Amino acid sequence: MNSDLMEKYVLQLAEVQSLTRAAQKLGISQPALTQALNGIEKRLGYSLFNRRTNPVTLTREGEVYLDYLRSRAVLQKEYEKRISDVRAARNLSLVVGAPEVYAGTVVTDALARFSAEYPECDLKIKIGTLPALARMAANQEVDCFISTSDNISPDFEKIEILKEQICLCIPASWELGSTFRADHPELLNGKNCILLEPGQPLYRAAAAFFEEHDIHVKKTITVDQVALSVKLAAKGAGMTFASREALQYCGESDRLCLYELSSDLFRRSVYICHDRTHYVTEACSRFMDLLIQARTA
Repeated sequence: MNSDLMEKYVLQLAEVQSLTRAAQKLGISQPALTQALNGIEKRLGYSLFNRRTNPVTLTREGEVYLDYLRSRAVLQKEYEKRISDVRAARNLSLVVGAPEVYAGTVVTDALARFSAEYPECDLKIKIGTLPALARMAANQEVDCFISTSDNISPDFEKIEILKEQICLCIPASWELGSTFRADHPELLNGKNCILLEPGQPLYRAAAAFFEEHDIHVKKTITVDQVALSVKLAAKGAGMTFASREALQYCGESDRLCLYELSSDLFRRSVYICHDRTHYVTEACSRFMDLLIQARTA
Protein backbone atom coordinates (compact mmCIF):
# COMPACT_ATOMS: atom_id res chain seq x y z
CA MET A 1 0.00 0.00 0.00
CA ASN A 2 1.37 3.42 -0.92
CA SER A 3 2.09 5.98 1.78
CA ASP A 4 -0.62 8.42 0.62
CA LEU A 5 -3.31 5.77 1.04
CA MET A 6 -1.92 4.76 4.43
CA GLU A 7 -2.07 8.38 5.53
CA LYS A 8 -5.63 8.78 4.26
CA TYR A 9 -6.87 5.70 6.15
CA VAL A 10 -5.19 6.64 9.42
CA LEU A 11 -6.31 10.28 9.31
CA GLN A 12 -9.90 9.35 8.54
CA LEU A 13 -10.19 6.85 11.39
CA ALA A 14 -8.51 9.26 13.80
CA GLU A 15 -11.07 11.93 12.82
CA VAL A 16 -14.32 9.93 13.07
CA GLN A 17 -13.21 7.35 15.69
CA SER A 18 -15.39 4.64 14.17
CA LEU A 19 -14.37 1.86 11.77
CA THR A 20 -17.84 1.77 10.23
CA ARG A 21 -18.07 5.51 9.58
CA ALA A 22 -14.45 5.72 8.44
CA ALA A 23 -15.02 2.93 5.92
CA GLN A 24 -18.17 4.67 4.63
CA LYS A 25 -16.33 7.97 4.14
CA LEU A 26 -13.46 6.17 2.39
CA GLY A 27 -15.85 4.27 0.12
CA ILE A 28 -14.62 0.82 1.16
CA SER A 29 -15.99 -2.01 3.31
CA GLN A 30 -15.24 -2.21 7.01
CA PRO A 31 -13.39 -5.56 6.64
CA ALA A 32 -11.24 -4.01 3.89
CA LEU A 33 -10.37 -1.07 6.16
CA THR A 34 -9.60 -3.41 9.07
CA GLN A 35 -7.32 -5.48 6.82
CA ALA A 36 -5.56 -2.36 5.56
CA LEU A 37 -5.00 -1.07 9.10
CA ASN A 38 -3.62 -4.46 10.15
CA GLY A 39 -1.17 -4.21 7.27
CA ILE A 40 -0.17 -0.65 8.19
CA GLU A 41 0.41 -1.56 11.83
CA LYS A 42 2.38 -4.68 10.85
CA ARG A 43 4.55 -2.59 8.53
CA LEU A 44 5.16 0.02 11.25
CA GLY A 45 5.73 -2.55 13.98
CA TYR A 46 3.24 -1.15 16.49
CA SER A 47 -0.50 -0.58 17.00
CA LEU A 48 -1.95 2.80 16.08
CA PHE A 49 -5.48 2.35 17.44
CA ASN A 50 -7.30 0.71 20.32
CA ARG A 51 -10.02 -0.79 18.13
CA ARG A 52 -11.84 -2.57 20.94
CA THR A 53 -12.88 0.71 22.52
CA ASN A 54 -15.94 2.71 21.51
CA PRO A 55 -15.12 5.20 20.17
CA VAL A 56 -11.88 3.96 18.63
CA THR A 57 -8.93 5.70 20.31
CA LEU A 58 -5.29 6.25 19.41
CA THR A 59 -2.51 4.42 21.21
CA ARG A 60 0.40 6.53 22.47
CA GLU A 61 2.35 5.41 19.41
CA GLY A 62 -0.66 6.35 17.28
CA GLU A 63 -0.71 9.87 18.75
CA VAL A 64 2.95 10.33 17.79
CA TYR A 65 2.33 8.96 14.30
CA LEU A 66 -0.69 11.24 13.80
CA ASP A 67 1.38 14.28 14.83
CA TYR A 68 3.97 13.20 12.26
CA LEU A 69 1.34 12.91 9.51
CA ARG A 70 -0.05 16.37 10.27
CA SER A 71 3.41 17.92 10.38
CA ARG A 72 4.26 16.29 7.07
CA ALA A 73 1.12 17.75 5.49
CA VAL A 74 2.13 21.27 6.61
CA LEU A 75 5.66 20.78 5.25
CA GLN A 76 4.22 19.58 1.94
CA LYS A 77 2.18 22.78 1.63
CA GLU A 78 5.25 24.89 2.43
CA TYR A 79 7.27 23.03 -0.20
CA GLU A 80 4.56 23.67 -2.80
CA LYS A 81 4.53 27.39 -1.97
CA ARG A 82 8.30 27.67 -2.29
CA ILE A 83 8.28 25.87 -5.63
CA SER A 84 5.47 28.13 -6.85
CA ASP A 85 7.55 31.19 -5.97
CA VAL A 86 10.60 29.84 -7.77
CA ARG A 87 8.62 29.16 -10.93
CA ALA A 88 6.97 31.73 -13.22
CA ALA A 89 4.55 34.33 -11.88
CA ARG A 90 1.68 32.53 -13.60
CA ASN A 91 1.94 29.90 -10.85
CA LEU A 92 1.47 32.36 -7.97
CA SER A 93 -1.44 31.89 -5.60
CA LEU A 94 -2.75 33.82 -2.61
CA VAL A 95 -5.28 32.81 0.05
CA VAL A 96 -6.39 35.60 2.42
CA GLY A 97 -8.45 34.93 5.53
CA ALA A 98 -10.73 37.43 7.23
CA PRO A 99 -13.88 37.73 9.33
CA GLU A 100 -16.81 38.57 7.05
CA VAL A 101 -16.87 42.28 7.90
CA TYR A 102 -13.21 42.85 7.10
CA ALA A 103 -13.33 40.76 3.95
CA GLY A 104 -15.95 43.21 2.69
CA THR A 105 -14.19 46.39 3.84
CA VAL A 106 -10.52 46.30 4.83
CA VAL A 107 -9.42 43.67 2.29
CA THR A 108 -11.23 44.73 -0.88
CA ASP A 109 -9.15 47.75 -1.98
CA ALA A 110 -5.85 45.93 -1.51
CA LEU A 111 -7.13 42.83 -3.31
CA ALA A 112 -8.28 44.92 -6.26
CA ARG A 113 -4.84 46.53 -6.55
CA PHE A 114 -3.12 43.18 -6.09
CA SER A 115 -5.27 41.57 -8.78
CA ALA A 116 -4.33 44.33 -11.24
CA GLU A 117 -0.64 43.86 -10.44
CA TYR A 118 -0.78 40.04 -10.63
CA PRO A 119 -3.55 39.32 -13.16
CA GLU A 120 -2.70 35.62 -13.44
CA CYS A 121 -2.48 34.96 -9.70
CA ASP A 122 -5.02 32.51 -8.27
CA LEU A 123 -6.86 34.47 -5.55
CA LYS A 124 -9.01 33.02 -2.76
CA ILE A 125 -10.69 34.57 0.28
CA LYS A 126 -11.67 32.43 3.26
CA ILE A 127 -14.20 33.74 5.78
CA GLY A 128 -13.97 32.61 9.38
CA THR A 129 -13.82 33.47 13.05
CA LEU A 130 -10.48 34.59 14.46
CA PRO A 131 -9.73 31.26 16.19
CA ALA A 132 -10.54 29.41 12.96
CA LEU A 133 -8.38 31.75 10.87
CA ALA A 134 -5.42 31.30 13.23
CA ARG A 135 -5.76 27.52 12.85
CA MET A 136 -5.94 27.88 9.08
CA ALA A 137 -2.75 29.97 9.06
CA ALA A 138 -0.92 27.44 11.24
CA ASN A 139 -2.00 24.68 8.82
CA GLN A 140 -1.07 26.83 5.78
CA GLU A 141 -4.65 26.93 4.53
CA VAL A 142 -4.40 30.74 4.40
CA ASP A 143 -1.28 32.80 3.69
CA CYS A 144 -2.29 35.73 5.90
CA PHE A 145 -5.38 36.89 7.76
CA ILE A 146 -7.06 39.88 9.37
CA SER A 147 -7.12 39.87 13.17
CA THR A 148 -8.58 42.21 15.79
CA SER A 149 -6.90 40.45 18.70
CA ASP A 150 -3.80 41.48 20.66
CA ASN A 151 -3.93 38.10 22.38
CA ILE A 152 -2.37 36.03 19.61
CA SER A 153 0.37 33.40 19.57
CA PRO A 154 3.94 34.72 19.26
CA ASP A 155 4.22 32.41 16.24
CA PHE A 156 2.22 35.05 14.36
CA GLU A 157 3.66 38.32 13.17
CA LYS A 158 1.05 41.06 13.29
CA ILE A 159 1.22 44.46 11.61
CA GLU A 160 -1.26 47.17 12.60
CA ILE A 161 -3.28 48.51 9.68
CA LEU A 162 -5.88 50.64 11.49
CA LYS A 163 -7.41 51.57 14.85
CA GLU A 164 -11.15 51.35 15.34
CA GLN A 165 -13.85 52.34 17.79
CA ILE A 166 -16.36 49.79 19.04
CA CYS A 167 -19.89 51.08 19.55
CA LEU A 168 -22.70 49.89 21.77
CA CYS A 169 -25.58 49.29 19.36
CA ILE A 170 -29.08 49.51 20.82
CA PRO A 171 -32.10 48.83 18.59
CA ALA A 172 -33.77 52.10 17.63
CA SER A 173 -37.10 50.33 18.23
CA TRP A 174 -36.30 50.10 21.94
CA GLU A 175 -37.26 53.01 24.19
CA LEU A 176 -33.78 52.69 25.72
CA GLY A 177 -32.25 53.37 22.30
CA SER A 178 -32.92 57.09 22.50
CA THR A 179 -32.74 57.47 26.30
CA PHE A 180 -29.56 55.55 27.18
CA ARG A 181 -26.76 57.51 28.80
CA ALA A 182 -23.21 56.21 28.47
CA ASP A 183 -22.44 57.45 32.00
CA HIS A 184 -25.22 55.19 33.35
CA PRO A 185 -24.35 51.70 32.06
CA GLU A 186 -26.66 50.14 34.66
CA LEU A 187 -29.54 51.02 32.31
CA LEU A 188 -28.50 47.96 30.29
CA ASN A 189 -29.52 45.60 33.10
CA GLY A 190 -32.18 43.07 32.14
CA LYS A 191 -31.85 43.63 28.38
CA ASN A 192 -31.27 41.02 25.68
CA CYS A 193 -27.74 40.98 24.30
CA ILE A 194 -26.19 39.51 21.13
CA LEU A 195 -22.58 38.41 21.61
CA LEU A 196 -19.89 36.73 19.58
CA GLU A 197 -18.67 33.31 20.66
CA PRO A 198 -16.46 33.05 23.77
CA GLY A 199 -12.81 33.43 22.83
CA GLN A 200 -13.43 36.18 20.29
CA PRO A 201 -12.10 39.67 21.17
CA LEU A 202 -15.51 41.38 21.19
CA TYR A 203 -16.91 38.75 23.53
CA ARG A 204 -14.06 39.30 25.98
CA ALA A 205 -14.51 43.08 25.85
CA ALA A 206 -18.27 42.88 26.41
CA ALA A 207 -17.93 40.35 29.23
CA ALA A 208 -15.32 42.50 30.97
CA PHE A 209 -17.54 45.60 30.57
CA PHE A 210 -20.59 43.82 32.04
CA GLU A 211 -18.54 42.48 34.95
CA GLU A 212 -16.98 45.88 35.66
CA HIS A 213 -20.39 47.55 35.89
CA ASP A 214 -22.25 44.58 37.44
CA ILE A 215 -24.61 44.35 34.45
CA HIS A 216 -26.79 41.26 34.13
CA VAL A 217 -28.44 40.70 30.77
CA LYS A 218 -31.78 38.95 30.48
CA LYS A 219 -30.96 36.72 27.52
CA THR A 220 -27.86 36.12 25.42
CA ILE A 221 -27.89 35.23 21.73
CA THR A 222 -24.54 33.85 20.54
CA VAL A 223 -23.35 34.24 16.94
CA ASP A 224 -20.02 33.62 15.19
CA GLN A 225 -19.84 36.76 13.00
CA VAL A 226 -20.35 40.39 14.00
CA ALA A 227 -22.28 41.09 10.77
CA LEU A 228 -25.02 38.76 11.98
CA SER A 229 -25.09 40.37 15.43
CA VAL A 230 -25.61 43.80 13.81
CA LYS A 231 -28.43 42.54 11.59
CA LEU A 232 -30.17 40.89 14.55
CA ALA A 233 -29.79 44.04 16.65
CA ALA A 234 -31.27 46.11 13.83
CA LYS A 235 -34.34 43.86 13.98
CA GLY A 236 -34.71 44.45 17.73
CA ALA A 237 -33.46 41.04 18.93
CA GLY A 238 -30.97 42.55 21.36
CA MET A 239 -28.24 45.09 21.91
CA THR A 240 -24.76 44.30 20.62
CA PHE A 241 -21.26 45.70 20.17
CA ALA A 242 -19.78 46.41 16.74
CA SER A 243 -17.00 48.38 15.11
CA ARG A 244 -17.55 51.31 12.77
CA GLU A 245 -16.21 49.04 9.99
CA ALA A 246 -18.93 46.48 10.73
CA LEU A 247 -21.66 49.11 10.79
CA GLN A 248 -20.46 50.51 7.48
CA TYR A 249 -20.41 47.02 5.97
CA CYS A 250 -23.88 46.07 7.23
CA GLY A 251 -25.58 49.39 6.43
CA GLU A 252 -27.92 49.15 9.43
CA SER A 253 -26.95 52.33 11.30
CA ASP A 254 -30.32 53.98 10.69
CA ARG A 255 -32.06 51.23 12.69
CA LEU A 256 -29.63 51.41 15.61
CA CYS A 257 -28.73 53.95 18.25
CA LEU A 258 -24.96 54.05 18.56
CA TYR A 259 -22.97 54.94 21.65
CA GLU A 260 -19.19 55.26 21.98
CA LEU A 261 -18.30 54.03 25.45
CA SER A 262 -15.33 55.62 27.19
CA SER A 263 -13.81 52.29 28.28
CA ASP A 264 -10.50 51.36 26.65
CA LEU A 265 -12.04 47.91 26.14
CA PHE A 266 -13.80 49.33 23.08
CA ARG A 267 -10.82 50.82 21.26
CA ARG A 268 -8.68 48.33 19.40
CA SER A 269 -6.23 47.76 16.59
CA VAL A 270 -6.78 45.72 13.43
CA TYR A 271 -3.83 43.69 12.14
CA ILE A 272 -2.70 41.75 9.10
CA CYS A 273 -1.06 38.58 10.40
CA HIS A 274 0.94 35.66 9.10
CA ASP A 275 2.58 32.65 10.71
CA ARG A 276 6.24 33.59 11.10
CA THR A 277 7.22 29.89 11.36
CA HIS A 278 6.16 29.28 7.73
CA TYR A 279 7.50 30.52 4.42
CA VAL A 280 5.98 33.83 3.25
CA THR A 281 5.38 33.77 -0.49
CA GLU A 282 6.08 36.64 -2.87
CA ALA A 283 2.33 37.01 -3.41
CA CYS A 284 1.57 37.18 0.32
CA SER A 285 4.35 39.67 1.00
CA ARG A 286 3.20 41.97 -1.81
CA PHE A 287 -0.46 41.79 -0.75
CA MET A 288 0.41 42.75 2.82
CA ASP A 289 2.43 45.71 1.53
CA LEU A 290 -0.52 46.89 -0.56
CA LEU A 291 -2.93 46.44 2.33
CA ILE A 292 -0.75 48.47 4.68
CA GLN A 293 -0.38 51.20 2.06
CA ALA A 294 -4.13 51.30 1.41
CA ARG A 295 -5.11 51.54 5.05
CA THR A 296 -2.40 53.92 6.28
CA ALA A 297 -2.43 56.33 3.31
